[in-house]
Amino acid sequence: MFGVAVTVSAGLALLLPQTSPALGAATSSLLLAAMPIQHGKLGFAASSGSTRVGGFGAQQSARSKLAKTNIRGWPTGSLVVSNRGKLKRNVKVSTSTGRGAGRIVVVQRKERGEWRTRATGRTSSTGHYRVQLRTRHKPVHYRVKVRATGQSASARSQPLSLVGLGKLGRAKQAQLITKINAVRATGTTCGGTRYRAAKPLQPKRALIRAAQKHATDMGKRNFFSHGGGTTPWSRAARMGFRGALAENIAAGRATVKATVRAWVNSPAHCRNLMSRRYNKIGVGHDYVRSSRWGHYWVMVVGR
Repeated sequence: MFGVAVTVSAGLALLLPQTSPALGAATSSLLLAAMPIQHGKLGFAASSGSTRVGGFGAQQSARSKLAKTNIRGWPTGSLVVSNRGKLKRNVKVSTSTGRGAGRIVVVQRKERGEWRTRATGRTSSTGHYRVQLRTRHKPVHYRVKVRATGQSASARSQPLSLVGLGKLGRAKQAQLITKINAVRATGTTCGGTRYRAAKPLQPKRALIRAAQKHATDMGKRNFFSHGGGTTPWSRAARMGFRGALAENIAAGRATVKATVRAWVNSPAHCRNLMSRRYNKIGVGHDYVRSSRWGHYWVMVVGR
């Protein structure tokens, strides 16, 4: 399967799929380098919010008298970090009657289907508690609990799915994956088509390498294309990935937010980003000051 690249707007490219008898037929709709191939032959996006959970006393009347406890600053859903799988975050505990000083905080990690305690401590005089989490390339689930007191109810945060990019990861890569998953978590409308919320895409090393290499290649060689002497599939295959995939590229936008907004505003690019067909992702970013576009971005999704 192969395609012909056509620039449809500044800094965005679209690939017109064509049929190759050796590799199977492409989809009939226009996709941004998203021609699924059949050779050879997970929770939602990160956001910070407030959690309120009532007390768990033995009697309803006793529960109703306890002050509600709030946990703020705890990210929920799916979060990707670049610094070798480590995340440090300050959470703040408060109650409906005042600050949450001296409250006992329990950090739990899900292991073999059960929540197990990984750390315990007390909040500061201002109600703050610093959480330090570790993760791996596969998702690790964490949550925090605040124990009840004689005057205040207990509280429990929503689970956080944490994924680390390890040594491969760069800050903008982690930010880009997190932002993409944030869009998938809420759903969006692309060119008049409404896409329901989808599960988060999980980072795949081979796709990260392929995406980063192409972003760097475009910047250094000063071109903007899905090709450049290779294809999205040949780049992924060279890194060890041979499943179906799709690719989005963008250039000229300096921030993650602007790049994702441009993809969402383009129906073909948005279709790739929201597709339920794919469950893995790799992204790349490079900045070459002397090049025409400066910033180059690549998103590769696969299954």
